[in-house]
Amino acid sequence: MAETILCLNAGSSNLKFALHRAFHAECRVPIVHGEILCGDAEATLVARDAGGQVAAERRWPMPREGMEDALAASLLDWVGAHGGQRLLGVGHRIVHGGMRFSGPARIEGDVLPALEGLCRLAPFRQPLGIAAIRAIGRLRPHLAQVACFDTMFHHRRPAAAGRLVRYGFHGLSYEYVARRLKEVDPVLGRGRVIAIHVGEGASLCAMIDGRSVDTTMGFAVGEGLEAGSPGREATSLLVYRLVRDAAAMASSLGQVDGLVFTGGIGESAADIRSRVCAGLAWPGLMLDEAANRRGQAEIGSAGSLLSVRIIPADEESVIARHAADLLVGKVTLPIAS
Repeated sequence: MAETILCLNAGSSNLKFALHRAFHAECRVPIVHGEILCGDAEATLVARDAGGQVAAERRWPMPREGMEDALAASLLDWVGAHGGQRLLGVGHRIVHGGMRFSGPARIEGDVLPALEGLCRLAPFRQPLGIAAIRAIGRLRPHLAQVACFDTMFHHRRPAAAGRLVRYGFHGLSYEYVARRLKEVDPVLGRGRVIAIHVGEGASLCAMIDGRSVDTTMGFAVGEGLEAGSPGREATSLLVYRLVRDAAAMASSLGQVDGLVFTGGIGESAADIRSRVCAGLAWPGLMLDEAANRRGQAEIGSAGSLLSVRIIPADEESVIARHAADLLVGKVTLPIAS
């Protein structure tokens, strides 16, 4: 019977999940992954296997009360019915870890109250992760749970002038980018890279040898750029801010070896990538427009002085690795290919 870690990433209208083996050195992808989508009248669970094929799709009426419990119960029941799996624990994406949590934390003692105390710094996202933790706790009180923080990746940044407190966010996404980049392009992975995460929110991170040295998001999540509207003005603002902030990250790095796009919009919006790269031509960046439209992994042209890549986000695999480290010891879950 395979021992597994369930990874949860709670959003405002969905719950992403992935089931990883905890002791399988050859496991480069989750056993299954998917999400629960919450509509006005019903919830839908869609799960995909390692090959991306739909393994399950279920629908049920949205509960009026106890929504988190109902969704978590449906997911736990489905995982339990997925033959041959023994669940060791659950890892959660938690946005804010404050000054206390510089690494993953098992949910015990005063950890949960401490996380609730940080809700004022991330009022729209922190409660979502906490609600998922509480729902699992009520349903399976003896099941181990681990919090993995978006702020962890930025804790070792060089001290800012004047000791300005900056936490940084999207850290689980940037940690995946850093690890994956060292696999697909080891030279660039050890270099000076600007990573651009564009999804529900947007931020940038300057990395040297896979470590954060600067980021555009600081003390609270509200500092980030929220440009969710598809309108022309919102897109123009998004591109303007990304180009401007990339220049700021370049100044923190001193020189730039490459640019990486990640996040739902960063991975899928060829036009936004093209416009951002056009605004960053000054350091010698040249885009291969055909490769960009196809969404290839490498989209810089042959004559570009900077490498330009797309790395699809996979926060869940990072959560799985951290949770496994805490629950079963230092076992490395390789980054998905």
